[in-house]
Amino acid sequence: MKRIESEVDMLSALPEPLLHHIMSFLSFQEFVSSSVLCKRWMQAWRTYPELEYVDRIHHRTRRGRVMKCFEKILLKRHMDMISICKFRIHMCFLSCHQASFVDRCLCYAIGSHVKELELSLERGYKLPQLVLCSKSIEVLQLVGCKLESHCDMKLPSLRKLTLYRVYADGRVIEKLVAGSPLIEYLKIDFCHGVKSLELSNVTKLSKIKVYGGGFSRELKQLDVNALNVHSMSLSQLSGPCEINIAPCKSLKRLKLRRLVIRDEWLCNEMLKLPLLEYLSIMHCNKLESIKISSPSLKELLITECSNLVEVNMVTSNLSRFKYSGDVISFLFNDLTLSQVDLNFHSENIDDQWYAKYTELLAKFHQCSKVFYLRSNAGENVIIPRESRQILRPPLFGVKHLDFTVTKGDKDFRIAELVDGLLWISPHAETISIQYEFTYLDNFSFQVIYLYFLRIQKLIIM
Repeated sequence: MKRIESEVDMLSALPEPLLHHIMSFLSFQEFVSSSVLCKRWMQAWRTYPELEYVDRIHHRTRRGRVMKCFEKILLKRHMDMISICKFRIHMCFLSCHQASFVDRCLCYAIGSHVKELELSLERGYKLPQLVLCSKSIEVLQLVGCKLESHCDMKLPSLRKLTLYRVYADGRVIEKLVAGSPLIEYLKIDFCHGVKSLELSNVTKLSKIKVYGGGFSRELKQLDVNALNVHSMSLSQLSGPCEINIAPCKSLKRLKLRRLVIRDEWLCNEMLKLPLLEYLSIMHCNKLESIKISSPSLKELLITECSNLVEVNMVTSNLSRFKYSGDVISFLFNDLTLSQVDLNFHSENIDDQWYAKYTELLAKFHQCSKVFYLRSNAGENVIIPRESRQILRPPLFGVKHLDFTVTKGDKDFRIAELVDGLLWISPHAETISIQYEFTYLDNFSFQVIYLYFLRIQKLIIM
């Protein structure tokens, strides 16, 4: 028995960094269960730079013992002035007793100069004021909390702020951001109570993400006046919302998804963003006829805008273009694309649709030699024999063609798919076909043509 205890206690001889590495694979509950194995466990936990409490215990007595141990370690670190790099609490349900436990833990963590704080709690938990005036917090992630306005809301070291399912008035968020002069990253996701939001005088802010959901119809006005922002993503603001991002003159990347925006708004905003290089527009179904004029734009993505009928691109430096949707009118001049990615599809495919489809392929072929074609189920490349007799193959001269089937809800023969691709691109030397089904492993094969002395060989790899 003594020999076993001696071998087990060999952990005590390990250096502290190695003990900390072992601890990174354990939850705090597992630590409590195994604390009897090694005399140095408790001491090592008191100096471990990351502390995490995740409530996965259903037995009330055992939960109370783990909470008491966790709080004891925190208090000891606070009294010994041992700093904490990262601190996380995740609790799905909060009783009054558990809320008091969280309050005390936050007090000790703030007193230990925590740098990264992550709280995932039941909605309605009121965040203590001491968190919103911490001098040490650099990264703050709040889930399910309630923010109330306080006189003193200053986080002088904060660089990254994430709010998810948080209940807060827009003025509280504005005040919090304004009191964080070093903030570089801001994400507001599925929050509630925000009717208007104005972000200004944030000189360090470089990346913004605003996602709707809970407040998508509550938010009526969004103003972003941040001169140094270079990346912005706006998503799921499904209600009528006045959006002003024109003051962001340094903006280089912009993603717009499921927004109620109009043609005129998009055209005007593009003219006011002189450095924009990347633009993604997804599921913005109020757009009908858009003009994108930007000499700096290098990459443009337009995906599933159901009412779109025309796209006018005045983009002399555009290099990559990706489109998914029905066949529409495209207007452009003097484009030289390094890559084009097209997924034309419709619920009503007929001879007229195929005529417009092949016409658009030929048009994009004139400005790009690298082609990526996509299809929901292969239907857009299996062109009927009757249409082939009238139409002309659109991709003459394309040497390599990549084709992706994105869905598997229709059956078709591989021979039909290959035959259709070879008609579309009759001079292709290599054709790659990839299947991208959600619940299946991706796989691909290549079809290679070899011409030699009038003999054609088909190799399937």
